[in-house]
Amino acid sequence: MKITSIKAIPASALLNPAAGITRNFVFVKIETDEGIVGWGEATSGPLAVATMVDEFGQLLVGTDPMDIEKHWQTLYHYFHVRGGVVQMSAISGIEIALWDIKGQALGAPIYQLLGGKVRDRIWCYGRWDGQTPEVSVQTATRFVEQGMTALKGDPFEHRGIYID
Repeated sequence: MKITSIKAIPASALLNPAAGITRNFVFVKIETDEGIVGWGEATSGPLAVATMVDEFGQLLVGTDPMDIEKHWQTLYHYFHVRGGVVQMSAISGIEIALWDIKGQALGAPIYQLLGGKVRDRIWCYGRWDGQTPEVSVQTATRFVEQGMTALKGDPFEHRGIYID
């Protein structure tokens, strides 16, 4: 089996219409010559991730999708300066899609390939932050109405210690 194409599929979602907050999502689609299609997700925010997925994809076309660790090492060491959120998000999305292909080819769910099931359920949280206190309350209320029992947020627009 060989990889025939790797494509980034960027998409945006309007998460909070009242505040005009959007989020960029980047999906990764890998196709093989045997008709197996793997899907991954490389969202980190910047659309630059989509460009890097496409660039990395050119390196892997024609190779065996089962060689996941080899591909990860190739992509990680591709640039002299390694790391950073854009590069690591692109690698992550490609790796997820490769695991999807491997799972389909072997007829096993990915969690089985990665060591087996650990738990039956997980705790999920929503976010409460927003551009204004009113928007923050609306956002928190929406998540609580969906059944979330925990919320996480940042009242300072993700500025860390640099708050004006």
